[in-house]
Amino acid sequence: MRFKYDLYHYQEDVLDIFENEIKRWDKKIHIVAPPWAWKTIMWLEMISRLWWNHLILVPNITLQYQWKDKLKKMFLEQGESPDKMISTSTSSLKKINIITYQSLTQTSRDNDLIYDKIIDLWFDDLKKDFGDKLEFLNYIDVLKDTDIKEYWDNISKYKKKLKWSWWDIVSKMLSKKVLDYIDQLKKHKIESIVVDEA
Repeated sequence: MRFKYDLYHYQEDVLDIFENEIKRWDKKIHIVAPPWAWKTIMWLEMISRLWWNHLILVPNITLQYQWKDKLKKMFLEQGESPDKMISTSTSSLKKINIITYQSLTQTSRDNDLIYDKIIDLWFDDLKKDFGDKLEFLNYIDVLKDTDIKEYWDNISKYKKKLKWSWWDIVSKMLSKKVLDYIDQLKKHKIESIVVDEA
């Protein structure tokens, strides 16, 4: 796999920086460039220089197929099969996996688990002041009507406490299909993630 055409000088400059960062094992590389700067080509060139498996996240199906099309037309060499190297599905993993953000955000339930967890933490701190949780929930309803600032200050305070257990919350929110896919990504040893239009 290699780019079949000549790169522009600014692309070469970006790729030189990339090579230096990779040699230092830098884990985060950001490309910020105007539209039509061929950022996708730069990312694909970076991927072509790495031997490991990749995940590319894109905002929509149109971009998903644009990435795949550029790979097929501009990078794959004779004898390299796009069907063997590229996946656009969460049901199979290949060397290069291109999926939409939505594929990783399907939730398992409609209710807001994060809000529920915030309320639980808040109640734990104040339960000695209330007979039961229902009494506490009534207090919150009154607080929303009488002192909205106090209400939001407390929501913010307990939301910050949640940062320590974010995966526990997120994993309960995601569908089994998404959790299975994340598990497969780990087993497949995805070592680079490209986040397009971030």
